[in-house]
Amino acid sequence: LVQLHKGHLLAESEVNSGSRFIVRLPTGRYHLAADEIIDDIIVPDKNKASIPDLMDVAEDVSKISENLPAVQEKQENMEDLPALLVVEDHSDVRAYIREQLISDYRILEAGDGNEGLSIAEKSLPDLVISDVMMPGMDGFELCRKIKSYINTSHIPVILLTASASQDSKINGLEKGADDYLVKPFNARELQLRVRNVLNSRKKLQELFRKELILQPSEVTATSMDEAFLCRAVEAVENHMAQTEFTVEQLGDYLGMSHSNLHRKIQALSGQSPSVFVRTIRLKRAAQLLSANKGNVSEIAYEVGFSNPSYFSKCFKDHFGVTPNAYHPGSAGPV
Repeated sequence: LVQLHKGHLLAESEVNSGSRFIVRLPTGRYHLAADEIIDDIIVPDKNKASIPDLMDVAEDVSKISENLPAVQEKQENMEDLPALLVVEDHSDVRAYIREQLISDYRILEAGDGNEGLSIAEKSLPDLVISDVMMPGMDGFELCRKIKSYINTSHIPVILLTASASQDSKINGLEKGADDYLVKPFNARELQLRVRNVLNSRKKLQELFRKELILQPSEVTATSMDEAFLCRAVEAVENHMAQTEFTVEQLGDYLGMSHSNLHRKIQALSGQSPSVFVRTIRLKRAAQLLSANKGNVSEIAYEVGFSNPSYFSKCFKDHFGVTPNAYHPGSAGPV
């Protein structure tokens, strides 16, 4: 457009300082050819315009930014919602993404990859949405590090990029990205991608839980998360008869703090660490009962329950039948 008006467009940019764009247009109309001039201009009614002008868009973005403190206050009472971490160096894009997702999720924000990694390690969000091109640590490296750390390896990552090239997508997938979204993206598409990734994580959680708990000691580790759960099952089995074996001891065995252990096991199995330990004990008891390895009291003590009555209650809550009435085909929900 500038060239058509016989003008010039200049750009000046300095790293860590900023950029300036200059449009220079000659005044008047004498520099234009006769066939380049339209005398009869129809000015559309602004109230009927179907496409908002740039100033309207700028005002909308400004309103979103101005409302962020109020939105933050609103989200303080939304702790039960899934937490999403948005890593994007462009503040307006972050605000836009936040506005599209804030009604269903708790939103955390980071302005670059280093800050994003720090927040991910500290907060362990349910999902990370990261731009690819950022100063310092880019989205590819952020994704790689999230997927390579045991505390964060279970967190799904959606990468945002302006490049639709196959090489770019392959690069992201090789770093462990769970999904890829090309800019500019539709708000509805963003919402659906987020929902689908989280739903896939829930299905994987169910798969991990059923596979691990249904057959302790028979799980093949094919990923960092599966290897972690195998070690957790192994730790419980090694201390199966010890009623005093605690979640804290499990954390020590796995080299994790109590809070990180809780988040990790909850994310992978859908259970708290204490329920996770108890479920493994109950599954082992079911195996022993099926093989007629002892009476109810003996098996209760063997799998770490100090009170046979409490063992029977937990067993019935889990399988739907008492230990005396249990047989392999009667197993209830995992």
